[in-house]
Order: sequence, then C-alpha cells, then structure tokens
Amino acid sequence: MSQRHPSFALLLPIAIPVLCFTVLSAIFTANYLELNGRVKKGQALWIHNKQVNVTIPRDAFLHMSIMRTAWIASRPIQSINFPAMATELAVSGIMRTFPDSYRPKSFGSLPDDLFVWRGIIFPAYCIPFWWFAGYGVDAALKRRQLRWPILLLGTVLCAFFIFIAIGLSFTVPYDKSESNAFVWWGFAVWIPLQATFPFAWLRKKRSPKQPDPALPEAPATQA
Repeated sequence: MSQRHPSFALLLPIAIPVLCFTVLSAIFTANYLELNGRVKKGQALWIHNKQVNVTIPRDAFLHMSIMRTAWIASRPIQSINFPAMATELAVSGIMRTFPDSYRPKSFGSLPDDLFVWRGIIFPAYCIPFWWFAGYGVDAALKRRQLRWPILLLGTVLCAFFIFIAIGLSFTVPYDKSESNAFVWWGFAVWIPLQATFPFAWLRKKRSPKQPDPALPEAPATQA
C-alpha cells in the first residue's frame, strides 16, 4: 500500500465522528447563545405558544441546548451512522435494559428521548463499523489485500443490508416511511460501502495470481 495515501480504515473512524461532533458543537453553541440572548442576566425564559406554556430557569439553558441540538441533528446523524443500532443492541444487553434501548436516566424514558440520545451517541457507537468499512474501501481501491474471511463477512453484511431494505420497502406503510426517511438514507450510504467487499473479492478472483516474490524463479528448461 502506498504511503502517500492514508488508509480509509484509519481515516473513516476518525473523520466521521469528528465531523458529527463538530456539527453538534456548532448547533449547540448557536442554541445556547440564542437562549442567553433572549433574556437579561439572571432572568428565566418564558416560552408561550399554542403547544407549550413553560418557564425555563437560566441554569437549565445548558441542558435544554444539548437536548435541542441532539433533536435537530438526530436524523442525519442516525442515517450516516446507521449500523450503530447493532452496537446499541449490545449495550442494551450489557446494561440489562433489553428489549428497551439503553439511554441515561437524564434523557428520560419517552421514545423522543431515545431519539435525542441517539443523536449524541451514534457517532461513537458506529466507530467499529466505520473502521470495517474503511477496509472495504481500501481493498476496492487496491490499497490493501484482504483475506477471504474478511471479504466474506463484508459480503454477508452487504447482502443483509439489501435484504432488510427490500423487506422494509414492502412492510413499512408509506405514511410512516416519510417520517422515517433517514432510515432509507442510511441504506443509501451503507449498502454501497459494504458493496466494496464483494467488488474487491470478485476482482481478486478474476485477476491472475501474482508470483510470490519470496520464491526463486524456476530455471528455464532447455529444448
């Protein structure tokens, strides 16, 4: 592998979470500054409309900004880090909350609270999958030679994602699929990423075997 090109197996699990948390930080800063700018020093914020009528003390601005930020960014973050749901299942089993998904008590117990928690934690949950996807990209770009067990695992995951996407397209009602459009964006990102494994495997099988440079060449036979 050429040293001039960074390995995607190292680049993706670093760059994608950093990008997600940078976006979260930017949105959080904007929300927090907005809340502080709407009231004078030491005062509480009164929100009144047709849906809510609440007073938010100033010491709750930090928590509210975090929750609001995660809610805004949750859908795109979940779509980009779609396989993190598998990590969530494992964590829920370890924390003994399965079949309910684990989330800290400070995030409540409502479905919307879980949605907010995923907007924060999914970039971290998905790091192992970005690392594995990077191996597929490296192999597809001929920057890394992978053994057949890894190629087989990536191919199986690709087939699994395709199978789930086809199954959901026939079982999820249209009105719900619109509100869960981020799920389809997740398939649109991860099916091509996992397709790099069968692509690299097929190209490896079709390419002629290269001689091992460690072995001496056979002497030429004389006629």
